[in-house]
Amino acid sequence: MFVHIKENLLKCLQCGRRFISHNHLKEHVDIVHGRLNEELKAFECIYCEKRYATNSQLQEHIKLHLGTNSLYHCIYCEKRYATNSQLQEHIKLHLGANNLYHCPKCNYKCTKEHFELHMMNHSDDKLFECCECGKRFTHHSSLKNHMLVHAGVKPFECPQCSKKFTQRGNLNTHLKQHVLETISDKPFLCTLCEFKCAKKSHLKQHMTVHTGERLYDCILCSKKFLTNASLKQHMFVHTGEKPFPCPECGKRFSQRGNVKTHLIIHSGAKPFQCPHCGKGFTQKGNLKTHMSVHVELKSL
Repeated sequence: MFVHIKENLLKCLQCGRRFISHNHLKEHVDIVHGRLNEELKAFECIYCEKRYATNSQLQEHIKLHLGTNSLYHCIYCEKRYATNSQLQEHIKLHLGANNLYHCPKCNYKCTKEHFELHMMNHSDDKLFECCECGKRFTHHSSLKNHMLVHAGVKPFECPQCSKKFTQRGNLNTHLKQHVLETISDKPFLCTLCEFKCAKKSHLKQHMTVHTGERLYDCILCSKKFLTNASLKQHMFVHTGEKPFPCPECGKRFSQRGNVKTHLIIHSGAKPFQCPHCGKGFTQKGNLKTHMSVHVELKSL
């Protein structure tokens, strides 16, 4: 009989002592372990210093200090509610027939799933940091687009001139220039051909086609170039930089054109043929060297 009674006793989880009823167990916990329980309650009320074991218990208690309508407030009309479910019911009044959330800052409309994401656009919190330069972004997608700058990837290509960009926004800005050139009067006209453009600088650049004038001088060797882009690429020769790798073998070059020439080796093609004997070469320089053999034979 004692065994059965012992099996049905209620055990105190803090000290293992057993009791025959819930009331006896509760009285024991309150008297013996009351002080210990207070130490285990990590959530303290800022108004009365009463402590609770969980944050949810604390939030329920704080309602007593703030009033029942203080914890959950509507972003549209400032009404307040005691529970989140009451607030959500109230918000439906603002959503309209299509059940879309209206941004109170810019009138953007979206579903509940996208509403919080959209509101981040109006927040100063930029949680996503670039590990390369430390620049911070509101959205992870913005960080991913930014990383293309460091990777040198340019996935956005202009359909009109094939110029490539790392950011879609930069492409859109560039496309506007094409539109302006199309719809504008293009007041700058070339006197030697039918070319016309919207900017004076573009006309100046175009005129070098006719004059052969090289406007861009290298400050290190005085070599001249038709375009600023050509000058920049030439500067790699002086700095020793080789930013253009061969996609086949990894060999690097200072000039983009040298990569194209080098790739002929991997293709197996021999586009430069000797007019005397038909022998083919991958490089034009090799053909010139070979041609000297025929000159020497002819002189014998």
